[in-house]
Amino acid sequence: MSKEIPFIESDHLFVYGTLRKSIAPSKDIRHLLRHEAEFQGVATVPGRLYDIGSYPGLILSENLDETVTGELYKIKNKRVVLNTFDQYEGSVEPFPKPWEYQRVLAEVSTADGSKVLSWLYTYQWDVADEKLIKSGDYLNFLDQQ
Repeated sequence: MSKEIPFIESDHLFVYGTLRKSIAPSKDIRHLLRHEAEFQGVATVPGRLYDIGSYPGLILSENLDETVTGELYKIKNKRVVLNTFDQYEGSVEPFPKPWEYQRVLAEVSTADGSKVLSWLYTYQWDVADEKLIKSGDYLNFLDQQ
């Protein structure tokens, strides 16, 4: 379902939380998405979404009835985009291990039913005490708060 692979394996990025274009946290992130990636549309991935506090965490699932909604981008400059987002997610040195997020490849479904192999960030820490976002959509969750 997912695996860690070098930069060259996909030119797509799936974002489901604070990196979504309507709530991206900084002008730099919004600029990067606008100029170094092309928005492909809304997409989903099998998984569960948890409220970690001021951001969500995705745990991939093999249960196709559990889905997380996000946005799919085609990346123009993989090194720049993925290096920036690896830093943002704290999933590289010098951040201490175990990292909270890990960049992995997973199959993402587009609105027309196509499947795309895409980079995404999965949550690595324990979610036993975290609230499940039942809708699987962080924007929907924020609207209900």
